[in-house]
Amino acid sequence: LPNSEVIGTWEQQWNCDGCTGGKYAITEGTTAQSPQAGKPSWVTALGDVVSAGITFLGGKLASDISGAISDLAEPSYTHTETMTCEAQCGNGTAADWHIYQWVMSTDEYVDMDPSSFNINACQYICNSEAIPPKCPPGYCADFACQTCTSYN
Repeated sequence: LPNSEVIGTWEQQWNCDGCTGGKYAITEGTTAQSPQAGKPSWVTALGDVVSAGITFLGGKLASDISGAISDLAEPSYTHTETMTCEAQCGNGTAADWHIYQWVMSTDEYVDMDPSSFNINACQYICNSEAIPPKCPPGYCADFACQTCTSYN
């Protein structure tokens, strides 16, 4: 079962220089190797670990914020990276577009050995900035997610 710190980051998954945008598939699910991965008790335990507090940009998010993010990401806990979700990016204007996906990393023990894995959520930001978002999912106050609503 998942048992450690959860680190959340925005990872760039796609970019297009000078395009008008479109719809793109991003992979979602976990990279967990445990035979328990995806089973109801494992999903519940993972949700509990994530809700206890996500480390983001060097600081630990409050449990209510981490819980809200866990609720958003929970559909991705139930399967390995076998599914994709559609990310709409661009507004029809030629620009340099970037898709950043919310990814959380943690670890668990598999056969007595620690094993790191990622949770690739179907949460993304599309912007025309080559700068990762500065806010956790659901707390962006502007299009590029460089200004946050209150979350501390």
